[in-house]
Formats: sequence, C-alpha cells, structure tokens
Amino acid sequence: MKLITQEFDHTPTVLLVDDQPSVAFIVKKILEGYCELLYASHLSKVHELLIKTEVDLVLLDIELQGETGWNFIEQLKAIYELSDLPPIMFITGHTGSEIEEKALELGAADFIIKPIVPAILKMRVMNLLRIKSLDRQAVFYKNQLEDMVKHSAMVISFWSSDWQCLYFRDSDQEESAPNTVQLVDIIPASLASKVMQIGTEEGSHQVQASSEIDDGISGLTMTMRHSNIFGDYIFLSFTRVSETA
Repeated sequence: MKLITQEFDHTPTVLLVDDQPSVAFIVKKILEGYCELLYASHLSKVHELLIKTEVDLVLLDIELQGETGWNFIEQLKAIYELSDLPPIMFITGHTGSEIEEKALELGAADFIIKPIVPAILKMRVMNLLRIKSLDRQAVFYKNQLEDMVKHSAMVISFWSSDWQCLYFRDSDQEESAPNTVQLVDIIPASLASKVMQIGTEEGSHQVQASSEIDDGISGLTMTMRHSNIFGDYIFLSFTRVSETA
C-alpha cells in the first residue's frame, strides 16, 4: 500500500543516507510499498539528489566514513532555508540523550536509534510523511488561493463606524492609501447612501441594489465587527462584474 494523497496522487520519496548497505537493505524492506526509497552512501551524492528529486524525507546516519551528519546538516542550512528542506530524521547507534538533544537543536524532525525496530521506524516515517503531505497541500492551496485572489475582481475594504477608510484593496487597481479613499469613490453614490444607512447595524448584510444603480457590482456584503485595535469597524466587500460577462 502506498501513501498517496488523493489531491496530488503523490508517492512519497525517502532518501536514506548511510554507509552500511545492510542498513539500506533493512530500511528498504521495512518501507517497501509505502514510499520510493533512494539510497546514498556518501554525503557528496545527497546535494545532487536533493536538486534533481523532490524528496519528502531524509534518513541521515549521524556517523559516516570520514564525515558526520552534524557537519552535513550545517552545510545544508548554509545553502537552504531550513523551511525549504525536507524533514530530516537522524539515525545513530548512540543512546545518550545529549546526542538526541543536539540532533533536535540542529533542526532534525525526529531521531531513531540502531538497531532499528521495524514497527517504530515505519510509524515514525509514516508520521513525518503525513505531516509533509499536509504541508505540501497547504502550500498548494495557499498558492491557488493567492492566484485566485490576484485574478479576481474582488474589492475588500475596512471602514470605521463614521466611514473613514482603514484598509482598501481593489484587484483591478493599484493599491491606494486608505485615507484617500471615500465610499463614493468605489461604489455609486446611490448605493453608498444605502450602505451607510444600514452599515452600522450589527450582523452581516447582503445589500441588494437595482440594476440601474448596481453599476457592475455583485455580491456586496458588509459586516459590523469589533477589534481591540480599531474598535467597531465595518468590513465591506463586493465583486466587480465585467460588462462582457
């Protein structure tokens, strides 16, 4: 069974960095069917694999021949932002708490001690892969939402109870300083008058307007809200409707 996210049909890729082929054999058997496993016996190959392949998790032996996982993770942090790196799980034969503490201080996501217990390794790997999958989905939907907002015709604004503009964003125009914007600048005067009459009432209101004064505005909604910074304020949003729509 593969851990495949329904949204992206993504099979996780795990990179094992260990200079003992026997460990690679064991890990492959444990994780077989759950992910694609890449193997590197030397740190020199890891940079290339990270660049060429979208790796979801790195299993890194702390002590390799002539090299250490400590030095390597410091090298990675010098090149990449830690948030851009896949999660790293350290593998070691040491049992001292100071080793585990150092690994976590360097940014390791988890830590496992040899000899490897198959059930524990599998559960820890699957937990980290689930977290990585959720991160991937969050980034995907965040980018999708930002793109949708960027290409939408929505106008969002915040107003004080006496209709002084606190914030204004119109995706069709360059951003304006809030103190230069008046309600009649963004909606027709007839509609602005109607909005101001009911705008200070508590709750959320859908403002309906006739086609004569609607002037290409759809779904105008306003809500009276309260914050510790602004006190009472009014959230006003609507969508501009294209003449060709």
